[in-house]
Amino acid sequence: NGEALYQLGVLYKLGEKIKKDEGLAFYYFSKAAELGDEWGMCWLGDCYLSGDGCKADKAKARYWYQKSAELGNESAKEALAEL
Repeated sequence: NGEALYQLGVLYKLGEKIKKDEGLAFYYFSKAAELGDEWGMCWLGDCYLSGDGCKADKAKARYWYQKSAELGNESAKEALAEL
């Protein structure tokens, strides 16, 4: 379930109720994005932009923001406009 994986990623990213772990957050966002979850794609874009849990890569950030924006995600559209 993409949404459940995305939500796990958020928990690890923010360190809510579990120990903060950027690597695990990136992993769960990646899995959610692969399953087509628009929020997983958007947060994966954030990870690539900032280098959280991965090597920073602006092109990959743009790719995932674009995929998320195509699904209607307004946060991804805003992120694209700022790149």
